[in-house]
Amino acid sequence: MNKSTEQQARVNACTDLAGLARTLNAIADEPDGKGLEDVVDICGLPTFGGEPPAYTAGIWSWDTGNLMYYDADGDLGFYVEARAEAER
Repeated sequence: MNKSTEQQARVNACTDLAGLARTLNAIADEPDGKGLEDVVDICGLPTFGGEPPAYTAGIWSWDTGNLMYYDADGDLGFYVEARAEAER
């Protein structure tokens, strides 16, 4: 789903994976009363190069050396982990 919101524009402007994670976490922390999925196309997040991982469950985006996850049970929010660590 294509969202036309200021928050979606901020996501679309991200140029790297770490910036995407920071932006998503900042949007999620905004006190506007809306959920992230209300203002961002969470299933259509940009990727930043590299092959998609073979198994993408729980992976929201990637680049050539890293994968981005969401910590639903803790307080990390979106975070980036090196592919080498994640693919062990």
